[in-house]
Amino acid sequence: MNIKPDAANVARSQLLGVFEKLDERLNKRQFLAGEQFSRADLCAAGLMFHGWSPNWSAPPHFDEFMREVHDRPFFRWARDIYRDYRGNIVK
Repeated sequence: MNIKPDAANVARSQLLGVFEKLDERLNKRQFLAGEQFSRADLCAAGLMFHGWSPNWSAPPHFDEFMREVHDRPFFRWARDIYRDYRGNIVK
């Protein structure tokens, strides 16, 4: 994919900006798009935790990033949604 460090840093900053918005949104709600669990919740949680399987190898710096965001409200919410609505997570 030929990803350069500068582009990766920009993408990382953008992703953290999205986390800010999601943290804020989930401060007032249990679900992303309404009063009950929906595809939006499954999609968001699945994007965060799809790799947590025995056959998946994390890309470089992924574990570091996951440790960095581990205590954010969106991360905790996504982990709980994935656990409660999709199945058990490995980590």
